[in-house]
Amino acid sequence: MPDVQLKEILSEMARGLTGTYVITVSDNDGMLLSHWESPDNKMPPEMMGGFVQTINMTIDAFKQSTAGFGKLDDIILSTAYTYQVLKPIADEACFMTVSAPKNVPLGMIRMACNNYAPRIEQSLPGHEPLPRRDGMGTIVP
Repeated sequence: MPDVQLKEILSEMARGLTGTYVITVSDNDGMLLSHWESPDNKMPPEMMGGFVQTINMTIDAFKQSTAGFGKLDDIILSTAYTYQVLKPIADEACFMTVSAPKNVPLGMIRMACNNYAPRIEQSLPGHEPLPRRDGMGTIVP
């Protein structure tokens, strides 16, 4: 079952990011596909899906405006105590979200997201592995 494999990948990712509260994978409508959460997590993972949906509607609005943009990279939100990192995966069909306290270095969170994104994409139900692309949309070997 794909969700079991996703959970294993998210658990492995979390072991490398000690202190992380929650890691989720949701589709672009905010439907939670899989998640990992620590015992210290105080926000239900389902709420992250709603957060993703709100961000995605904002992204769609920017894409439709005359000052819009084409390709989206990581979205980083910083609160007084935490980082929220949203990474589009599977050609923006899904999002990986990481919530961690500020004592987890932001660079480590971003690096883990980049390193684990291809494995997560491969384990998504109904998604074939996608080729990696550079910022211009060119397929990178």
